[in-house]
Amino acid sequence: MRKFLLPVTLIAWALASLSTALPGPARAWAQTDDDTTPQAGQVGVFQVPDGRIHFTLITPNGHVGFATGAWQLVNAHGGMPAAGFDFQIPDAADRQTEESTDISINVYQPDTRTARDAEAQFGKSLEPAGRPVKETYKDWTIYSQSLVAKGVPYSIIDAESRQADVDVIVKLNWPHLTGQPGTHNADMRALLLKTLDSVTAGMGTYTVQPGEVVRKTANP
Repeated sequence: MRKFLLPVTLIAWALASLSTALPGPARAWAQTDDDTTPQAGQVGVFQVPDGRIHFTLITPNGHVGFATGAWQLVNAHGGMPAAGFDFQIPDAADRQTEESTDISINVYQPDTRTARDAEAQFGKSLEPAGRPVKETYKDWTIYSQSLVAKGVPYSIIDAESRQADVDVIVKLNWPHLTGQPGTHNADMRALLLKTLDSVTAGMGTYTVQPGEVVRKTANP
């Protein structure tokens, strides 16, 4: 189902310098941090050469990051032990419908209740008679399945991996609609794999990149 979109573009949100200019969920991530050393739960944003925006979340003992496409920010939530980003991916076929294509990137500190709850849902069948298809891509475990929501068929892919000192779960779901190209399903899978390939992680103190803005986070 279509989610409420914040009236800011992803780049405008990521690079905005005033938290008061941002509504609702984005405000939690928006206050500029004056510290030279990022702290756990903070997030850095910068634009990479191909135009995508790269997000880096500072974790308790390291950092994990990813690059986005031309997506709309729906929600940003966090501080550790759980943090995440929800985006909507544009699709011309859903403009006059209540459907949407969504991708979320969530980060969990292992061995916490939040992480255990997320693990319990990962790869779980969403249809009574369904059985997700499991596969491995590099160091990611992936589950793919389908369901029908209010008469509309959807494809759902969940991917999970341990990165640095945290667990990362990426979820992509999209509707099957009239007007989508014949390659749409393959395109969506390729988008997911490109997102997984964009994930960067490391242990130790994070080095802020040239032009990167580090922002504070606040629990919702």
